[in-house]
Amino acid sequence: MAKQTSTDSKNAIIQGLSHSIRVRRVQEADNRIDVTETTCTANETKIQHLEKRVRDLTEQVDDLENRGRRCNVRIIGLPENTEGSNPVRFFEKWIPDYLQVDTKAGKLKLERAHRSLAPKPAQGGRPRPVIVQFHNFQDKQRVMTAATKLFTLNSKLTSSSRAADGICIAIDIYKE
Repeated sequence: MAKQTSTDSKNAIIQGLSHSIRVRRVQEADNRIDVTETTCTANETKIQHLEKRVRDLTEQVDDLENRGRRCNVRIIGLPENTEGSNPVRFFEKWIPDYLQVDTKAGKLKLERAHRSLAPKPAQGGRPRPVIVQFHNFQDKQRVMTAATKLFTLNSKLTSSSRAADGICIAIDIYKE
């Protein structure tokens, strides 16, 4: 009987230790879960803040890009290499002549002019659009007004929305 009592007491001690180990493990797991939940909540708050910041910055970039294109026009349908090696100089004189716009010294002040970045078309293919950036917004507006008048007149004559020679001048609203 003494052996059984000793065995029973040993079993009781083992069960008590086993129980205390399980309790400690559960408490440790509980603590880790609490820390994880706290960290997760903090991260969710940070993510929401960063998502809002990304939206705000995206809007600012779009606004800046739109303002950057504000003085741009696209010339569509102009045959490739018409502008030669100095497109700015060519378009400073060509635009007023083509649209019959009065300017100081017979030319417009342009910042830059270039073909779009699309690959050069094959012989006889559709030419790439030309992007022209005006130095002054007012010059761009005068050009667009003249282009609208010219194309409206031509569309009545040719039942087309483009000029008779297939060249169209439009506001540059596209991203490259």
